[in-house]
Amino acid sequence: MAGLRYRLTRTSSARRKLIETLCAELQMTLPADEIAPIRALRESNVVAMTSSSDHIGTWSLREIMKDWAGYCHASQQIRRSMRDQVELEKSTLYPYL
Repeated sequence: MAGLRYRLTRTSSARRKLIETLCAELQMTLPADEIAPIRALRESNVVAMTSSSDHIGTWSLREIMKDWAGYCHASQQIRRSMRDQVELEKSTLYPYL
């Protein structure tokens, strides 16, 4: 399980870096009136990263074993927020790709 968590974290981190790079490039090239959604996406990316880090920090393998039901509930919430973040990224960035 630890190996899977590690790979998921690395993959998620790489995706966030890519999103950040795309947003930075768009902010430099878009007209001023189109930048607000890009700026909001960058901010949500930071919030998502913090939330994910908090989740991993809270739910060590030892804590998961002590409270499986609690972990399942927390995991469901973090997965939902990850899906919401991906949808926000798609709706914000796809028109520019």
